[in-house]
Amino acid sequence: MRLPNEGLLVNNHSKEAGWAPANPAAMWTAGGLTYPRGLGGLEGAVDLLKIASVPAATVSPSSTVIDAVNLMNDQRVGAVAVANDNTLAGIFTERDLMIRIVLEGRDPKTTQIGDVMTAKCVSAKKDMSMGEALQIMTDKHFRHLPVIDDDNKVLGLLSIRNLLHQRVDKLSQELDSVVAFFTADGIGG
Repeated sequence: MRLPNEGLLVNNHSKEAGWAPANPAAMWTAGGLTYPRGLGGLEGAVDLLKIASVPAATVSPSSTVIDAVNLMNDQRVGAVAVANDNTLAGIFTERDLMIRIVLEGRDPKTTQIGDVMTAKCVSAKKDMSMGEALQIMTDKHFRHLPVIDDDNKVLGLLSIRNLLHQRVDKLSQELDSVVAFFTADGIGG
């Protein structure tokens, strides 16, 4: 199996059958899965914090669900990071609201976020490339990813929309360059 922009595979077999990357340094691991670097031109071109919501919409585990929903509405986001003293404790998303509050008939005015958040959430390190973040989000079907530092402090909240807008902008710039090249009326044109 070949991935976009990659020539890293020694053979087409799984790890169990002897698959290994031609260059292990060209791989990275997140959430127990190993991925090739350089996915579709999203690698390292833009710092994640430049496209993430910074500062992240954040609540504490003792906040009520209605407080989190009001913050999500005010900031027009679909998720909030849950933090203790700015250290990531989990994430609360629109999906958590629908499944763990609405479907279960809980009272959002009295239910604490810590009781209904996704506690073991996957996060992105601030130096992770856009391609790596996008790969995690698509593989695990996430729409939001907290961005943290080495001390697990919340720095921002990345959405798949942020990544896709950045990718579309980059592709538009590349297309403009190609059009300008072919329509140039200069030497040899």
